[in-house]
Amino acid sequence: MPLVADRSHVFLSPAGFLFLLGAILMLLLAGCQHRAQKPAEVATVDPARQGQVSARVVEPELEARYPSQPGMRYEQPTAFPDNPMPAYPETLLAARLPPVQLTLRLIINEEGRVSDVRPVTRIANEHEPFLGAARVAVLKWKFLPLIQIGAGPGKTMITVGEYTTAYPGAAIALPFHQDYVFTFRQLDGVPSVTAQ
Repeated sequence: MPLVADRSHVFLSPAGFLFLLGAILMLLLAGCQHRAQKPAEVATVDPARQGQVSARVVEPELEARYPSQPGMRYEQPTAFPDNPMPAYPETLLAARLPPVQLTLRLIINEEGRVSDVRPVTRIANEHEPFLGAARVAVLKWKFLPLIQIGAGPGKTMITVGEYTTAYPGAAIALPFHQDYVFTFRQLDGVPSVTAQ
């Protein structure tokens, strides 16, 4: 522990002070006692009535992007964090199906709203309820849209919902599409989510 001394005092360096403070906190926490508490009442749920859905973004191919131009830059779109996930189709919960993956293309307008949902790959007839569940949810999704920013005088104000952002120069919100892989899972009636 580095110490600095003068004639009448001993000082800790900042690193030494943090080390000492950490050691004191560890001793205090080690001295805390844990009291067992009565377990809370837990509601039982029929495992056949649970399902989980996850989604991941598929990076677009280079040719599917807006062209790059000198003096232009793009601010990438951002999905709102409270966008609802699709629900596992209730009519299929008891069937305990293997995971179902759907790759869907979301068409987002310049206001950041999903205007259309299209399957990227063929959807089997038995998976139509999953497509329906995904459509119901993602048509409610909102994004901060794709913004093209170029040279120009002053600032451009762009409002999306309750958010207004000032961009330097000339800026315009653009429509775009984004592909997502939705995975509907149920394992022996118990939901399972894995990150992809």
